[in-house]
Amino acid sequence: MAQYIGLSFSLCIKDIAAGRIPLNEVIGIRTGTFAETPDHWEEVITQYRELSWFEMPDECERIARHLLSIPEAITQPRLDNEDPGYIGDGWWIRDGELVQWCNGQLMPVRRIGSFTDLNEG
Repeated sequence: MAQYIGLSFSLCIKDIAAGRIPLNEVIGIRTGTFAETPDHWEEVITQYRELSWFEMPDECERIARHLLSIPEAITQPRLDNEDPGYIGDGWWIRDGELVQWCNGQLMPVRRIGSFTDLNEG
């Protein structure tokens, strides 16, 4: 079984809801959000339902709330003044490799030794 770390709250939740990534294989999501309170998360979810999750907003919200209920499943580097990393090359790490969607499949981009490697394009 593969293990995935997501790098985008909105895009990863959408992939899980669409069945492209099994939820039980997701270790967590390291997101670029800056949500300090439960009210901030409510705003994030409301915005993503309309802008990113519009095809299946209820399922995406269910998955998001599930992950938010698990301690440390969602990390936000920006809360600690850290760069969350560049996701232009892909928003999933699978078993230590950055991967991106290509023709409906996740294809390896490069090995990731640490999250700082995400800033190397």
